[in-house]
Amino acid sequence: MSKPSVPGGNRLLLLITSWILYVAVWTKQPVMLQKKPNESPDDEKMPFNASIDIATMVVGPDFLPRLFPLIKNILYYEGRVRYWMTNCALNIGTINAHNCPEQQIKPSTHLNFHLLTDARSKIIVQNYFQDMQIKDFTLHLYDFESVVHILDVIPDELYNGNPRKWRNIWAAWLRKCRKKTKIKTAGRNRTTWTTLRIAWPEILPENVSKVITIDTDVLINQDIWNLWKHFYRFNSTQMLGGIFELTDYLKGRMDSPEQPMLGNGFNGGVLLMDLRKMRQQNWAELWRKAVANIAETDKFIAFSDQKIFNVIMYRNRHFFYELPCEWNIVIGHGTPAAVCPVAWVVGIHNRRNCLIPRQSALRLIGLAHYTAKPKPGDLAGRNLRRAILVKTVQTFRDRDLHITFNEVYYAFDGMDKHCFG
Repeated sequence: MSKPSVPGGNRLLLLITSWILYVAVWTKQPVMLQKKPNESPDDEKMPFNASIDIATMVVGPDFLPRLFPLIKNILYYEGRVRYWMTNCALNIGTINAHNCPEQQIKPSTHLNFHLLTDARSKIIVQNYFQDMQIKDFTLHLYDFESVVHILDVIPDELYNGNPRKWRNIWAAWLRKCRKKTKIKTAGRNRTTWTTLRIAWPEILPENVSKVITIDTDVLINQDIWNLWKHFYRFNSTQMLGGIFELTDYLKGRMDSPEQPMLGNGFNGGVLLMDLRKMRQQNWAELWRKAVANIAETDKFIAFSDQKIFNVIMYRNRHFFYELPCEWNIVIGHGTPAAVCPVAWVVGIHNRRNCLIPRQSALRLIGLAHYTAKPKPGDLAGRNLRRAILVKTVQTFRDRDLHITFNEVYYAFDGMDKHCFG
C-alpha cells in the first residue's frame, strides 16, 4: 500500500513548525555543564561519608574581615542554608540565581576548617562562632606564634631584599601589626606568614591526609566537593594540585635563568595538598633545599611561598596535578577570556549548577581570586561596591569580574551568620 504524499507547501510548513518548536524548547531549558576532557570523577574511589579539610591563614585584624564572608560562601554552596528563615536569601541585586531542575547528588560531608591565626584574631573568631550551630562543621585553630619558628631557616635578607623602600614599608607594617595584635614576629613581616603556606604538612596534624588551601581573597562559586573530587584523580606520584597562570604576570617577576619555572608558573591562591604523599616524600626537606637554592642566586624571595613552590615543581614535574582553569580565575592582572572562557552564574543552594543555552560552551567559575588592591573587606575597598554590570551570555572581562566579585562578596558579608547550619 503506497504512503500518502505530502504536498510541497505542507511539507515546508511542517519543517518550519518543527524548527520553531525545537528552538522554543532549547532556549527555555537549562543546560547542564558539559564535562571537559579528563574531568570525569572516579566516583568508585570516593568514600560516601567523606570529610573535607580546608585551610587558610589570617594574621592581624586588617585581614580578618574577609574570612567570615568566605566561610559563609563555602557553606552556602554546600547547601547549609536555612533558606526558610527570614532574610536568608542571597541578595545580589540584578544577578539572577538559577534554580536548576535536579538536586545535587553528593556524599554527605563533614567540613573541617583549619585556621592559622594570631592570638587577638583567634579571640574574635571564637566569639563569632560560639553561638553558631553548624552541623558537620568543625573549626580548628592554630597559633601563629607557635609555628612561625619553622621559617627560621630562611635568612632575613631573603625576605627583605635590597631595596630600602621595601624595608621601610615592611617596618611600618610591623609596627602597626605589633601595636594592634601584640604579635612577636622577631623582625618578620607579612611575607613571613604567607610563606607559612609552604609548611602546612608540618603544621596540620598527622591525621589530616588531604587539604585544600585557599587565600581569604577568594570566592567559591560551586560546591567545594567539586574541587575536592580532584584528589581522586591524582596519580600515584601527584601530590600538589594547582593552576598555571594564564598570563605571564608571575613569569616576568619571578622567573630567572637560574630558577626557571614551568610555563607561566602556578598561583598559590588555591592548592590541593595530598599531605600523606608530601610527608612520605619528606616535603619539609624539599622546601628547605629549594630555599637554599634560591639563596644562592636571588637577592630575595619574590612572591614568597609561590617562588618556593614553583622551584620545587620545576624540578619535580611528576608531583604536580593541573586543575581546570575555572578553579582559579584571577581578578587583578587579567585572565584572558579566550584561554579560559567562563560565566559567573550564581546558583541556588544545594542545586546543580547550570548554564543557559547560549552559555553552554563556557565554563562555570569554580573559584574567583581577587588579587587587585584594595580588596573587598578592606577599609579602602568599601567604595568598590557599586551597581553591577553583568554579561550573562558572554565571557566576563576583567572589569566585569571586579564588579561581580564585589557584589557577591558583600551579599555574603550581609547575610546573617545564623542563616547557616
